[in-house]
Amino acid sequence: MKESSVNWGRVIIILLFLVGLPLGSWLFLQKGVAYRKASIAELKDLGSLPLLECTDQKGRRIGTEDLRGKVSVITRWPEDTSLHRALAERLEFIHSLFDEKEDLLLLSLLPIDTLPDSWAQRRGIRDPHLWRALHCQSTPEVLLDTLRRNPLQALLVDKDLHLRRIYDVKKVEEIYRMVEHVEILLPEGKPRVETRKSTE
Repeated sequence: MKESSVNWGRVIIILLFLVGLPLGSWLFLQKGVAYRKASIAELKDLGSLPLLECTDQKGRRIGTEDLRGKVSVITRWPEDTSLHRALAERLEFIHSLFDEKEDLLLLSLLPIDTLPDSWAQRRGIRDPHLWRALHCQSTPEVLLDTLRRNPLQALLVDKDLHLRRIYDVKKVEEIYRMVEHVEILLPEGKPRVETRKSTE
């Protein structure tokens, strides 16, 4: 009687399929979890957002409490005109990524002699719900000092009005880091009901 031979090649393939693939998937997921935990750990509590009293390009009054429940990215529009293009490009990039999010605000603090509506028109901003140009009657010096240290800085504020991180947005890697952190902080929400036409 002829002895049956074992097809070891087939056995190895089956073992790889039953054991190797699930193990590889688990390791891949664990790596993703570890990366997300590391990103979350980069978000610090840098204190509460100071009191703001501002008006945007649509004439709406915006105070600190109006930002509660939303994630905000705050920048200061520099007096140095040579920096305008770089900052505008970075803000437009962030805007394009989160265009349909209702829980994110891009806030540009303007120089005292700059009118928000004129500035927004020059920049071609068609989405005054997400990207708001602010003329502030009261801007705390501590906030301005932070933004003055580097004109191409952005502050990330969470939905509970806590400053979480400061980014040097002239560095590409910092932009992508900020995008990751915004995604972490954004609550699960529905896209905005408003269309582009309704914002014009």
